[in-house]
Amino acid sequence: RSGRGPTVRCSTTDCAPIQATEDFVLQPRPVPFKCCPEAEYVACRDEDKVYKVGETWTSPYDACVSYVCQATEDGKLTKVTTKQSCVKDCDPGWQYVPPAPDSGLCCGKCKPQACVYHGESHAIGEHWVSPDYCTVYTCIESNDTLQIQISNTTCPDEPEESKKSFVLKEKVVPGQCCKSYEPIACRDGNKIYQEGQTWPTSDPCKNTTCVRDDTGRLTHTSLVQTCVNECEPGWKHVAPRPGECCGSCKQATCLYDGEMHLPGTTWSSDDQCKNYTCDVDGDRLAVSISVVSCPDVSDCSPEDLVNDTCCQVCKEKPQALKTCMRESLGVSAAGAV
Repeated sequence: RSGRGPTVRCSTTDCAPIQATEDFVLQPRPVPFKCCPEAEYVACRDEDKVYKVGETWTSPYDACVSYVCQATEDGKLTKVTTKQSCVKDCDPGWQYVPPAPDSGLCCGKCKPQACVYHGESHAIGEHWVSPDYCTVYTCIESNDTLQIQISNTTCPDEPEESKKSFVLKEKVVPGQCCKSYEPIACRDGNKIYQEGQTWPTSDPCKNTTCVRDDTGRLTHTSLVQTCVNECEPGWKHVAPRPGECCGSCKQATCLYDGEMHLPGTTWSSDDQCKNYTCDVDGDRLAVSISVVSCPDVSDCSPEDLVNDTCCQVCKEKPQALKTCMRESLGVSAAGAV
């Protein structure tokens, strides 16, 4: 309308556009009594992925970094970053191994690299023994863990056969678990024999001696007696008595000038001047000799000498006949002549 008086003028306000950001999702929110809306933070953004308020995610570049979409006091949003620290100190015998790049894990873990026994580390596959050498330990790997495998040595008892034949003494062998048993004396039943001693056996022809062999160990050595059963001419073999090994040769005949004569027989020399007898003298036989004693023929005239086998004898002369006369003999009162 013309003339003076109030007029109305209209103006247009251009609202700035709400720009999207790399870190947040925004949307317009009307404001009372205002023309232009405000930007409202509704979500967090990371690498084109949207995360709601309170949601947590891990950085695609560092598994140790995580984010949480969190509201601020002024109504906006923020991404709170958390950096995880890894403990890389491992116990003795263990070693820290980082995670594989594509595992998505932040921290590695301690993996066993050696078995620890009484404060000492032993590599995988290593063997070690106890101070008495009776236990063998082995460090083995099983299901990503290390274990100590234990193997105990069982020592044999004293050998029964040796106990029957020897007195045994235990001997510690350096570097070995089990003791050895060294013979220090020989044994036969309940009797003990020292080195060098000999004793009889049930066989009278066999004796046993306690001696050392070429290696220096005690052993039983048997000595067997050999019997000679052949006898000289005139002798015969007699079987051994109980408990004896060999028999003996016993005289059976008298041997004289190459001829054998049975006990009790008598024979003469060729000139008949000697007589021989095979006599028994205790356990032996002996030849006794008797010489024929010749009569004295010194008073005999040569023409009266005759040979009588061994000796010369004087031929007897017939005696002259004599006339006998009767003679009276007196008898006393006592009957004595």
